[in-house]
Amino acid sequence: MALDDLITQDGQMQWRGVLLGEGTPYAGVSLSGWDDLPDLDSSTVAMPSLSGAWPGALLASTRTLQWDFEVTADSLGQLPAVLDVLRQATTVRQSESWLAVQLAGCRRVMRGRVVRRALSADRAYTRGDPVGSLVWECSDPRRYDPMAQSVATTLPTPEPGIDWGTDGSEAVQMLAPAQAAGLGSTASNWYNQQGGTMSLGSGGALYYTVGAASITAPAQLVWANSAVPSPNRFPIAPGQTAQFVAYSGVGATGAQLLLLWLDSTGTFISSTVGDGVSVTGTAPPTAAYARPVMQWAAVPSPARVLVGRTALFVSAPLASGLVDPYDWGTPGASGDMTAWNFGDAPAHPVITITGPVTMPSVRNVATGERLEYNVPLSADDSLVIDTYAGTVTLNGTASRLYAATTRSVPEAGFTLTPGATSLAFRGTGVGGVGTTASASLTWRSAYW
Repeated sequence: MALDDLITQDGQMQWRGVLLGEGTPYAGVSLSGWDDLPDLDSSTVAMPSLSGAWPGALLASTRTLQWDFEVTADSLGQLPAVLDVLRQATTVRQSESWLAVQLAGCRRVMRGRVVRRALSADRAYTRGDPVGSLVWECSDPRRYDPMAQSVATTLPTPEPGIDWGTDGSEAVQMLAPAQAAGLGSTASNWYNQQGGTMSLGSGGALYYTVGAASITAPAQLVWANSAVPSPNRFPIAPGQTAQFVAYSGVGATGAQLLLLWLDSTGTFISSTVGDGVSVTGTAPPTAAYARPVMQWAAVPSPARVLVGRTALFVSAPLASGLVDPYDWGTPGASGDMTAWNFGDAPAHPVITITGPVTMPSVRNVATGERLEYNVPLSADDSLVIDTYAGTVTLNGTASRLYAATTRSVPEAGFTLTPGATSLAFRGTGVGGVGTTASASLTWRSAYW
């Protein structure tokens, strides 16, 4: 079950598979501590001989949430079952669970555990209208986006060098930078063919909410091209190759990528179907346009999907000799990646490095901070660094925390600050064309 798949409106909460709040037998009265800043520990030190103090670091402590509610069972006979569901969901547990809350159109999640449950056994209780309160203690005071994000890269590989324009094998990125990053105006960059709605989240990120979808009538999001009269078409010539790629893991939501081929009048000719990662096809003889489409044959859970970064590569037509400006080719892999934290608090990523690689490292390009480990990884090895827990685990069992080099910062200090963070994956001993070593980051945008 997803963290928030039961929530459909403002004023609702989801805890351990139980929906609370509006439209449920558990009507909320108030929730305190949710939009408040958590308590802050200050290391400010008073000046010994002057008025004032030296400002110190501010560190957030745990967040405490209190939710007051009323129980409104349909009948007095249903009250025992309604209360039993509440008791089972809020019993004593040592581990934390996810709590999802939607207020004012904004949905966030936190990890916590119930430390107090109060149900007053008064006259209202015996009449079938008991009131009560729940208190959660959240060891991590940050609130998070329900949807996790991820980016990945391989070790750097050489670029192919200048293309002499004799074989037409080079490819051109057709999407504008903001559109390729999954940002910007929904009106000019995308449109909804059927079955869903578009919205922009924090930082202008595009989200697509699948409302209705089936095999015969899939929900479809179309990439638009404002540079030509019909904004849903990208020019192409017969025989050219087009590749539509999604980099943000939408395939896990059941998404499928397509290329639709249209003639000069915009009439549909045929389509090429791919998977949730990419689709590649060659324009048929009468094709004049390509139309990239992302579709869902079923409503995913959650239904709101972060579209993320995409690309539409189209091979250039056959040429003769060099054309100014000269194209030196696109690197096979730069080893770099960009992670976006759309919140206002630092986020701790989980980093997974797979071999073959020796002395793997992930470096923050802006600050120079890095995580680096003196450990060789074979093609079957996986090193997982949980920066919030401060753990480094090889193949899911063996700790390799001790393998950190002297250049490596403490794991808990390696965070994604609000905005974009540029990261570089490097290693020694292996690399070059065909390497399979990779590094991936998974995180949720964090908010105070």
